[in-house]
Amino acid sequence: MKQLIIGIDGGDESILSRMKMPFLNGLLQENHTEKFTEDLLSRGWVEILSGKYARDTKAFYMVPQCNGTPELKFKYSLTDLLSNEEVTPIWRVPPTGSRVAMMNVPTTFPAQEVDGFFVSGAGGGVNKVDGIPPELCYPQSIVPLLEQSDYKIDIRFGTAGITEIDGLFDQLCSMLEKRAEVFQQLFAENPVDFAFVCFRAPTVVQYLAMSEMCNYFAQQEGKKGFVHEATEKWKRGFERLYLTLDTCIEKTLQCTSPEHWILTSDHGAVPYRYRLNIHRFLQDHGFQSYKTNWAKSCRNLAAGVVKGRPIHKVRESVLVTAKAFGNWYFTGIMVNDERRFGGPIRESEVAGLTREICSTFNSTPEAKKYEMEARPYRSLYEGSKYCDRLPDVKIHCSDEIFFSPFPGDFIRENPGYGPLPSIKGVKGGMHSGQKGRHPLFCCDKKTAAMIREDDALDLTLVHKLTERIFS
Repeated sequence: MKQLIIGIDGGDESILSRMKMPFLNGLLQENHTEKFTEDLLSRGWVEILSGKYARDTKAFYMVPQCNGTPELKFKYSLTDLLSNEEVTPIWRVPPTGSRVAMMNVPTTFPAQEVDGFFVSGAGGGVNKVDGIPPELCYPQSIVPLLEQSDYKIDIRFGTAGITEIDGLFDQLCSMLEKRAEVFQQLFAENPVDFAFVCFRAPTVVQYLAMSEMCNYFAQQEGKKGFVHEATEKWKRGFERLYLTLDTCIEKTLQCTSPEHWILTSDHGAVPYRYRLNIHRFLQDHGFQSYKTNWAKSCRNLAAGVVKGRPIHKVRESVLVTAKAFGNWYFTGIMVNDERRFGGPIRESEVAGLTREICSTFNSTPEAKKYEMEARPYRSLYEGSKYCDRLPDVKIHCSDEIFFSPFPGDFIRENPGYGPLPSIKGVKGGMHSGQKGRHPLFCCDKKTAAMIREDDALDLTLVHKLTERIFS
């Protein structure tokens, strides 16, 4: 095989290097690693697939629609990628006559016709797939193998209905093992020149139980940590899961014997310690009006009394008259101008308001306490294809701060970060962990020799290296 790319969703070197993963840690020590940095506005897998940034592909996590309203959508699909004439998807980089394989790479649904085999991944609008639908793979002749192997495209905690810790690790380890086994069998029957295979399981527990993972690391280092009835379950689960991943990576490399290989991820992983409500900042400083939802406020009051949580009035933003707005999962602020969003701000006023928002934000006690800084952002990339979708202001801060519209103070602690003796009452997958800006990157030394001094050290480099390998 000419080239193999192994992706680990949420793979973070600072986590993987502390897990009991003898094969992977040998790779990291004996080969070439780089510290990549991402802005976390862009979808990392799409940067790898396209070699381009979200400002050129529209592959943002939250996409401003710029349709005369302040609407943002958490949506991007393979159709969006393929409709961009400026993009050559990574599986089309190898020259004509090359055989390729894609397996479980997010944002690749439906499967594409290739000389080789293609098994789609989730993500990009596909969050739950039951069974093996026809659109999942190409050619259709590989469907029986996937069905017989009980192949799972993905397990997402928020939709899987899993309530037991041991059961969670059982399912995740099985998903990893099936992925590696099916890939190895397909490759043995259909050798290819280029392959890209992804493993997603670790990011599920990193989102869900990062507080338990940090506690596990602390105890491994001889530091004092918390102990509860499920502490040993988490310890056993982490060790089992990451050792299973280690074995899957080893077998995948061994069965393909690639001339070039890259081990990478779409983003890193960090604790989710704080929530930031950007609308509260905008409201408190006159950039956005609001109304109080008394019905929700009363329910919040009752819940706060029962559960002993802080009590907050529920504010609802009035975006029609707002000068600026933000959103969930969006580390920035959009100026509500008339051209893009139908707002009250004229085009000639955008630059001045952007500077005013930055100055006001940076003078707040919260910005100083949490070492946050607001800077103009969209103006840096004028001329890019999707410049209008960029935030006018980007908030530079610790990755441990998650932008969330939940009612409450401007910035406050995440109530989910702490001991997790049970997962029965947990809603949603992002509970005590979230994305980090430093994805994993490791490659063999022959591939590393192709990295140039002027290359940006981010995920677009994976696509560039693939082009150089097959040039």
